[in-house]
Amino acid sequence: MVMPQQPAPRKAVQRRKMGFLLHGFHLTMCFCTVGLWTPVYLSGLRKRKTVIRYR
Repeated sequence: MVMPQQPAPRKAVQRRKMGFLLHGFHLTMCFCTVGLWTPVYLSGLRKRKTVIRYR
């Protein structure tokens, strides 16, 4: 039985790592504000994703 080929994905997600100093800053702020900085930290991690679109 021959399987039909699937088309190539039209987009890919690339993840960039957060730098050491920025990561340390966010963890320090999470600790100093007793977790109030956590949403900012998580949004910073989420913002590091880049979508690459293929034509």
